[in-house]
Amino acid sequence: MSEKFQPHPDWKMHTYAPARGDYSACVYYRIEVPFMGLMKLGLAECFEDRGKHHHIPEVRDRRSIVSMLTSDINLFYACEPESGEGLIESCRRMKTGTINGKMIYPPSLVYDIDDNLDWVHPFNNTYACYGVRTEAGDLLNPGDSVGTILNDGRKIIMWQDGVTEGDKGFVFDVTRNQNWNRKLHEFVRKCDAFTTPSKWLAKYHQETNGYPQTHVFPNSIIPEDWYFPNLVPRKKNIRVLWQGGGSHMSDWFALKPAMTYIAKKYPHVTFVIFGEVFNWITDAIPEKQLEIHPWVPYEAYKTKRAILDCDINICVLRDDEFSRSKSAIKFYEGSIGPRPEATLAPDMPPYNEEIVDGETGLLYDPNKDQRLAAESFAANLEELIKNTELRKKVAAGGKAWVLENRHYLKTVPALYDFYHELRLRKMKECPYDPEADRLRAEANAAAVASPKVKKVPRAKRKAVKARKVKK
Repeated sequence: MSEKFQPHPDWKMHTYAPARGDYSACVYYRIEVPFMGLMKLGLAECFEDRGKHHHIPEVRDRRSIVSMLTSDINLFYACEPESGEGLIESCRRMKTGTINGKMIYPPSLVYDIDDNLDWVHPFNNTYACYGVRTEAGDLLNPGDSVGTILNDGRKIIMWQDGVTEGDKGFVFDVTRNQNWNRKLHEFVRKCDAFTTPSKWLAKYHQETNGYPQTHVFPNSIIPEDWYFPNLVPRKKNIRVLWQGGGSHMSDWFALKPAMTYIAKKYPHVTFVIFGEVFNWITDAIPEKQLEIHPWVPYEAYKTKRAILDCDINICVLRDDEFSRSKSAIKFYEGSIGPRPEATLAPDMPPYNEEIVDGETGLLYDPNKDQRLAAESFAANLEELIKNTELRKKVAAGGKAWVLENRHYLKTVPALYDFYHELRLRKMKECPYDPEADRLRAEANAAAVASPKVKKVPRAKRKAVKARKVKK
């Protein structure tokens, strides 16, 4: 970095992010990890605004606004266009000026997202509010219905425009979803930059939607955030873990025969399901070989994940645009413990960009032909079950790769450099105008010095109005 952004001698980068929704893995990996990493390295002061830092609403709101407008970087993770438009416009109207003799430049606006909402699959539980394509990927027209063909050849209608309800009573509406998508892309293009954990997603949005300057910040690991208790040694049974949510429903369609085959042939294998339960998959596994753990609040997730004590970590995806835009976070989480898990994942992005088959994990073929996909999955899972040495080898290799490439110490410095480049660009785009700054300061001083108009109490105003009515 040849140039320096140093608006005043004691300058240190400040970042701000309004948190979106409930605390979740997304908030942790896309806001907290980069912010905590910057602070741990002494590179920035960071503020994640969860609206809970003061009990008086007026004070809380004022602090949020001041933090947003005086930060160097405003990070908007998965921000809805409707709620974020006003924030962005406020920041874009700012002028470079001074506060207490220190130069303040307008904040650089960064949008971050980790899903491709242009390609939400009809089996995804968010399709009602985001879906704009058929199962085959064709764009919908208003009035269309969306169906699928079952294994027995029957066709069923899953979504009918303006009729079908999804999560929380949200009605599927093609026109509304298309308009929302368009507004989202317009919103992101107004930002100074775009960050994402996926190379595939970064390339897609730059080429398809004209997104601004982009940086790929991979989901990263802060090892000290994870607690791995010293568990009691167990018998030599093999524990196979899958953890995930409802969006993975379609990823499992091809693999039921494989699960049936493995469960029958290897009765000493226990399948551990953490999260969403798809009965049509679990029904294929004998009850004595099945262990189900419901979701826990994310505050408890890392500890819960650690004590499941599994040997094999399976990551399943069907090969489509939405899946290719994901990150390999399941691979990272399964690899970092004192007894790392051997990962089995599909031979497609994001996994084949990071896993070396036979060295840091195993890759199966997510073939469009469901029979071939099931056969490849079963063969690779069987190899990990039978071959203890291979299982230990790829687990150790996976751990070494993750700590070398996805530790925050390895990923956060590049993010800081990217943020620093944005500040240099903003400095050039918004040069300081001393005369304009002087006039603004004088206007503000005059406003403060002007006598305040005494406010008439509301009760008195009502009494005066009542007397006028009587007259």
